[in-house]
Amino acid sequence: MCSDRRRSNWNRSENRILFNRQRTEELTSRRGKLDLEIEQAAAQAAQVEVRATAHSEAVRAAPGDVARIEAILAALAAASAEISGAHESHGSAQSPRSGAPPRSSETS
Repeated sequence: MCSDRRRSNWNRSENRILFNRQRTEELTSRRGKLDLEIEQAAAQAAQVEVRATAHSEAVRAAPGDVARIEAILAALAAASAEISGAHESHGSAQSPRSGAPPRSSETS
């Protein structure tokens, strides 16, 4: 009976050792996978940080860009008005034979 008990205890101990080895291998494998996932997450976080920085810089530059564009548009509008004014003053000196309809000031 003592021999059966020893054998049973020995079998349990051996099974426990085998289980622990197998579990250690599983946990080691899982640890490797987790390490890889952590590395990937860190790389993605770095990419997000780079994009966020670029976005912040673009947002900070936007008001200056808007001001420059508004200044260019104002200059273009002024130049357009100047050209239109010059064209109209030049156009009033044309004779009715030019094909342009006579202006109201020319018909009176």
